[in-house]
Amino acid sequence: MRKIVSMAWLSLALVPWLAAAPATAAGTVPACTGGISNPRLLTIECRPGYATTFDRIVIHSQRDLDPTRDWSSQLNDTDATWIFDAAADDTANLIIAFARQGRTVSARLFDDQDNDQRILYRLKDGQIVVTEGQGRPTVEVTAQDRWQDADGTPNFNLDMRVDGPVEGMIDAQTLYLDRLRTDGSIDLTVHVRDPDHDGRPDYEWRQAYPPLDDKDGFYHSSVMVNTADDEPPISAALFWPFLGSSAPHFIKEDYASTSAPPINIDWQRSTINYLVESVASRNRPSNYFVYSLRRIKEGQINDVNFESPFAFYQFSPIQSNFPDLALRVAYFPVGDFSQHLATEEIDFSWRQSPRNPDTLPNWDYRLGLTGHNAQQGVVALPEFSLRITPYEKLPGWIAASSWDYATFVARERDNYLSSEGIYEWSTSEGAIVDVNNQERYSDLLLASRFANEQYVLGAIDEVPGKYYHTIRQGLRGEFRSHAGQVQIYFSSIDRKLHLLGADHGVWQIDEQRALRYANLDHDRYLDQWTYTSVTTGTSTLTTTRQLNVAPGHLVYADGSTLLLRQAQTQPSLFESPPPSDRSTWQALGDRIEAHAREFAPDDLRGLMQQFAGPEMQLSGASLRDFRLIGEQGFRFVLTLQPGAQARGAALLDVRALQPGDYVVTYDGSFRIAPLTPPAPAAALHTTTLRQLEPGMLQLSLRNDGLQDLPASRLELWAARPGVEATLVASDTVTLLAQTPISVTLQWSPPSAGAWTITPKLRQADSSVLSLEPARLSITPIRAVSTGALIAASASFTTLPLIIATLIAFAALAAYVWRQQWLSTEVER
Repeated sequence: MRKIVSMAWLSLALVPWLAAAPATAAGTVPACTGGISNPRLLTIECRPGYATTFDRIVIHSQRDLDPTRDWSSQLNDTDATWIFDAAADDTANLIIAFARQGRTVSARLFDDQDNDQRILYRLKDGQIVVTEGQGRPTVEVTAQDRWQDADGTPNFNLDMRVDGPVEGMIDAQTLYLDRLRTDGSIDLTVHVRDPDHDGRPDYEWRQAYPPLDDKDGFYHSSVMVNTADDEPPISAALFWPFLGSSAPHFIKEDYASTSAPPINIDWQRSTINYLVESVASRNRPSNYFVYSLRRIKEGQINDVNFESPFAFYQFSPIQSNFPDLALRVAYFPVGDFSQHLATEEIDFSWRQSPRNPDTLPNWDYRLGLTGHNAQQGVVALPEFSLRITPYEKLPGWIAASSWDYATFVARERDNYLSSEGIYEWSTSEGAIVDVNNQERYSDLLLASRFANEQYVLGAIDEVPGKYYHTIRQGLRGEFRSHAGQVQIYFSSIDRKLHLLGADHGVWQIDEQRALRYANLDHDRYLDQWTYTSVTTGTSTLTTTRQLNVAPGHLVYADGSTLLLRQAQTQPSLFESPPPSDRSTWQALGDRIEAHAREFAPDDLRGLMQQFAGPEMQLSGASLRDFRLIGEQGFRFVLTLQPGAQARGAALLDVRALQPGDYVVTYDGSFRIAPLTPPAPAAALHTTTLRQLEPGMLQLSLRNDGLQDLPASRLELWAARPGVEATLVASDTVTLLAQTPISVTLQWSPPSAGAWTITPKLRQADSSVLSLEPARLSITPIRAVSTGALIAASASFTTLPLIIATLIAFAALAAYVWRQQWLSTEVER
């Protein structure tokens, strides 16, 4: 059977922030009166109703009712059948048959099966017999002893079985819900537990049994756990505490102060549409859930996968309905994604007061991580155990583990409202640019997801950072390519949190403006800020500003001014692991507040003015190609326009310079030299190459000019005398001025003899620089004799096999020769 979802990295299940739904479908609370017309019949009429302006419920009791007592105290939910008649038009829109057997109470719920918005039944010997859909219930619920206590506290020790298209798992709607029928085969089981019987369920697990192959990539099991025993109480129940019609989805309402009843009815269609979570998967500050592609089995320790777990934490002392940390572990044990290693992606989003008010589920920061860390520990529930890192240890495990690569996202403006955290710049699941506009960036997402998967599997060595250069407006993203523990730091330059060891980053300020970050010396800190504004109209105007942090100096430039300031800067004001508990979260917030300063995103000059020191200002000058040299040096290309003027400290002597381009180099003192164009050269060094055998071509490349040669494609073209050259190997190289490099490329010469190898550099503008050719002599391939083949055999144990093979070939050759000879004789 075709796989529906790959067992590799799956797409995020996006759950937006939903507003609370009204109490009933009509938006009002039912106002009902009841009457007992005979000892076993109770009729309830509601104006307004639970579905329309006038609805009715008829209860057929199997024991006598007392007409002298209040009707509302005689709602028989142990041995009676309830018929819900929305619009009071003598049409059944839902039927519930309650029964008791020993200590077990049960409820069988029947809904429409043939899309005519009603349920067929008949009255036989004083009892209701449902004939709709061959009398099969869509949902069956059982509990021990009772449905609720005398004070109305519901008994949340429930077992539910679903036979039909009732949504209760995250991927059912997209994968298989339309295939489900009420046919006598159970499609979903739900188990809710409240061990302390306080009416607030503590955990819940679900098992899906759709008509798919068991190896198909659907969620087989889910588990939801509330660690604080604080699930909100049920509201808007329709006489039975587990029945309602106000839920907008089977996932529990976002951050509501009350819970919807678990069984939700669509009165217009006369169907049960949702089996709502009794324990919230999301939206509670102390909950976690597991969505596993592997099935959870009772009575054993289970190795679960995919979202295992997705956990939420509250660190703020100001209690609210909103979590401060959302921590998602997309986990695959050994044998799932990799045959030898556990593999996981971590999505770590948090809110950080006082920057973020407690009035919205609004997120500030996100870390994305990919690694090969096996989960530590076992979580034991009475019915089964899960091999996952326990909830209380999970954030610390993330902080203490080593990760292959990482991303960091900060919300710089606007709200980010979500029940699951920030989605952009996921790692293994791909470079999500804008979760609200994925169509626009679908090619980038697919390419980055494939590259991430190949890197995690070890199929490629290149970390996929090249895909992480674009992010949606209002967000700032950073990428780190090297492995290790993840930490953040607070920059003394721009007074913001950054990812320690980030390679690069981008802040998409708005549609026209962006601020890009670079780590020029590949250490732990960002050291270049480049602001770009593109204004379109009758003509396109591009504004660029750049600030560079160099040894002992700050260098600022825009289109017409260069500022060079001597200043000592420390790269960070503090460093910290991500917050893992209340104390580390509070400490991080206090340190941010103590050091925070606000700068406009384009005010790079203002960032420079924080640091005192002698400064030189060059007007009529611009800068390009800034880079660091070693640990104590830097260089850049300075362009002087006519009329350029210098003021302030005489850090550079430009008095005698004419307009033009110059290279400025600092290695303890400044030097200025006229810029010369790139002058690439190559020398070929190689050992003897043999025909048809892979060999290594070693090249030394240098650039004798003073202008850097940007990334170019190095091509090796090989030709024999009188034959047109062909491309045999290529690589991407950058030739920095006065900085030689070595490159090794592989080639298998197709024939022996004299060859000419010509290196070429193909630049971004498609222009080609041909370098000095070199000549090689390729040795012919050696013939292999039968004796050499026998001598090269592995051992005496293989020698008889080789001899037998040679004898067989000889016999076959003799047979073929004889048949040909006989054939020739016949022809004669």
